[in-house]
Amino acid sequence: MKHGPFLLILTILLTVINASFASTYTVDSVSGSVRFSDLEGKPLSVGVHDSFETGVIIRTYRDSAVAFSGGGHHFLVYASSLLRVKSEPSLTYGKLSKSADGRFLDLHFYYIPAPAQGGSVKVVARTGEEDVSMRASLVSEETGVRELVMYETGRGTFRTFAGFDCQAPAVRYQLRIRASRGDDVYTMVIFPFFLRETSYSSGTVALSKGKAPLFEDSARKQQEVRHLSTVLASPSSMAMWEGTFGYPLERPEVISAYGRKRTYYMDGKRIRVRHHRGVDYRADYGTPVYAPNHGTVVLARDRVTTGNTLVIDHGHGVFSLFFHLQGFSVAEGMEVHKGDQIAEAGSSGIAAGPHLHWGMFVNGFYVDPEQWIRRRF
Repeated sequence: MKHGPFLLILTILLTVINASFASTYTVDSVSGSVRFSDLEGKPLSVGVHDSFETGVIIRTYRDSAVAFSGGGHHFLVYASSLLRVKSEPSLTYGKLSKSADGRFLDLHFYYIPAPAQGGSVKVVARTGEEDVSMRASLVSEETGVRELVMYETGRGTFRTFAGFDCQAPAVRYQLRIRASRGDDVYTMVIFPFFLRETSYSSGTVALSKGKAPLFEDSARKQQEVRHLSTVLASPSSMAMWEGTFGYPLERPEVISAYGRKRTYYMDGKRIRVRHHRGVDYRADYGTPVYAPNHGTVVLARDRVTTGNTLVIDHGHGVFSLFFHLQGFSVAEGMEVHKGDQIAEAGSSGIAAGPHLHWGMFVNGFYVDPEQWIRRRF
């Protein structure tokens, strides 16, 4: 039996694989203090123009960096980084660039404010170059990988917003950002941080017997959940809001803060315990409700649990939601501006009495809306 064609194909495949993953690399330059070690942590003596095999850990410090090449590619490890070189260079934390010709994308980023349970974070990354794509994600052992959509706001500048639920694990996360031009040129950043824990108050909610049917499962409730999920998963790619957000009432008085642990009772019996993912304000029936910022009305209809519900898409994954309304002043598809009357407060849906519930949804999670009043994102 002849193996000529098979061996030829196998040889070509091995050639392609070997070209993609080098087994030997050469150090091109070193600045400051750089530590090379094997995968078990044993120090290795490696300097400029020296070669090293796979199975190496490279650690740089605040004052150092190292450049090396292999497999037809150039790599630059920036300060305060940890890199494992196995079948290919793999960044553990810090910053790494790769290119075919030694010219690297210079990626810079920042985020504000410090991440906390129930909070929002703005991430801005820039290279200052055209024809660059950008990806970002949040990673933790407890929650897995969460992709963040990066929106381009200028030449080589992108931003995204990350929301953290009030019960998000207060653990170590990684913010990962990758700027690339094609397949062979990229710069990536892996930045570890700890999510700060937030303390919340607790309280009770007493409901009348007349609200009992609203807790029963139904085909309508399931359809409404799916519809709202579809709406919140389809944000505008254009940011419409400006400056800080305003209160949705003329005289805002908080009666139940975001994150509050609430125990619901009916006829003296406890029926459920939930953390409040919004802010409740004191309001009588018919009290005017105003848009906290510019946006588009993407939902204005009655729902079983939240009653008359209005949702404003502010763009870039940021939504305002208003529950338990008495009526609407606007309709789906209408553009609204900060301060426009959009509805009247009420007690529709599962509510103990008249009030206004304002929730804010940021790229997958309900966050504290009053943070957007205190801070300009």
